[in-house]
Amino acid sequence: MNRPRRTNLVLPGLGLALAICGVVILHFFPPETHVFYPRCALHSWTGLHCPGCGSLRAVSALTHGEVRQALSSNLLLTLSIPVVAGLMILRRWRHGDWSLGSWVPTWSWWVVLVVVLGFGLIRNLPGPPFDWLHP
Repeated sequence: MNRPRRTNLVLPGLGLALAICGVVILHFFPPETHVFYPRCALHSWTGLHCPGCGSLRAVSALTHGEVRQALSSNLLLTLSIPVVAGLMILRRWRHGDWSLGSWVPTWSWWVVLVVVLGFGLIRNLPGPPFDWLHP
């Protein structure tokens, strides 16, 4: 779908501005000390950790340079940030735009889905080998 050139510039800029605002809020108002952040409904109702549990704490820890804390809060999110950034930079370098949707093969989205669901399953397994995946 061909959008007007103006839309091609505005939407990524708006998304980037919103992401930066979110990261700044997480930096100055950490989830550990402020109660206005939403709680995970799955964890509240079942006690299980969803694949996203700990993501806010992980991003907050990254803004403070605490990579080890970010990894222990949400390993999947912390490791996916440099992967996605690398793919976007590669796309920009090779093709001149930031779009990943048209470049990434369809089958890879299924791989992402399996990895996310698998992470959600594995982080809820009991026992010492899996305890370190709990946020």
